[in-house]
Amino acid sequence: MRTLKLVLMAVLIACFISVCYVACGGDGGGGGGDDDDDTPTTNTPAIIDQENVDDAIEFLDDVLPFCSLNSTVTSSMTALVSAVDLAKDYNDQVKLYKASSRRLQPQSEDDDLELAGNCGGTLTVSLTENDLTGEIEGSVVINNLCLEVDGDTEPIQLIANGTIEVSGSTQAIDTENVSTELTFSTTGDGITLTDGETDYSIVLDEAELSITQSDSGISVGLTLTELVFVESSQSATDTYTLQDVSMGLSTTELPNNESQITLSVDSMTLQEETSEGTTTYSLDDVLIVLTNNAGGSLISISGTYIDSQEGAVTVSTPTQIVVNDQGVVTAGTLIISGSNGTAVMIQVSDDNTFVIQADTNGDGVYDYQPGEMDCSDFDADSLL
Repeated sequence: MRTLKLVLMAVLIACFISVCYVACGGDGGGGGGDDDDDTPTTNTPAIIDQENVDDAIEFLDDVLPFCSLNSTVTSSMTALVSAVDLAKDYNDQVKLYKASSRRLQPQSEDDDLELAGNCGGTLTVSLTENDLTGEIEGSVVINNLCLEVDGDTEPIQLIANGTIEVSGSTQAIDTENVSTELTFSTTGDGITLTDGETDYSIVLDEAELSITQSDSGISVGLTLTELVFVESSQSATDTYTLQDVSMGLSTTELPNNESQITLSVDSMTLQEETSEGTTTYSLDDVLIVLTNNAGGSLISISGTYIDSQEGAVTVSTPTQIVVNDQGVVTAGTLIISGSNGTAVMIQVSDDNTFVIQADTNGDGVYDYQPGEMDCSDFDADSLL
């Protein structure tokens, strides 16, 4: 079952203080969705039964790298924290600049950056900020940018072209804090890429990024109207459309040397159109809260994941996931709920050990236990 596989993957990654939204295929058991209706809806919850629980466990055993010492997965939470740090550094620089250099007359300053591909071409970022009004205008121009990457048998050269327009503003909230808003969109045919055999295109209708720094922390918001990614080869053309994205990330300093990172996804929809048909995936009202203190971290997760073919499931943590200061997951319970009372419970039974149980008939009793996942060698600190 595709839904349960995806949710279990996201859940276990979140247990290790990371967040991963992965779209992947696979054979599956039951599902509450209507194959003729590709519109995701919470009114068609997924059926969780023994067959698709076994399917999901087998899938996790095959692809999950966290129970070995050779993990190559990049923590999405780490990337988000890094993005916050970069945004904070940028706002700090803007704040210091505004405090130290006031202009009597409007004056603009150009800020250009040019990067070269490892096999030719350039990516040029050109931004102009009006020192008096704080308005920002600019573009990112990709001109025959060549990137050579490792292929299965030999290196592959990827050639990219296109332009992204940037506009926005930076405003001082007070003498200490600033707010930055930026809007991005592609022009013409968008960003085009080719490796000689397969062509790709990315068209971004509009994305808005806001960054606000306050005395208690920093918040980042992202809204995206539509992004279309097309992959074309001689054999097939696949289209992936990301729509209606509204999400935010915030950091907050708390008393007693505690801090909190909150990731919220109000909405996010991905439509996948391939030769096998059309499927729509959606995230709704997702909230992940990470609280750090001297003893470690506490994680709470809630939200809904919807698959137009398989149905919907909701995720919750009735008891918070606990990670100690040594990077070991020591406690917590997470429940994935489907239709008619069916559910999967993932419970920490020992250090970095997870027992997976399922209620397959909705009677409130977790009657099926496929086993436990022993990840005792994993260190969550390696993701931070």
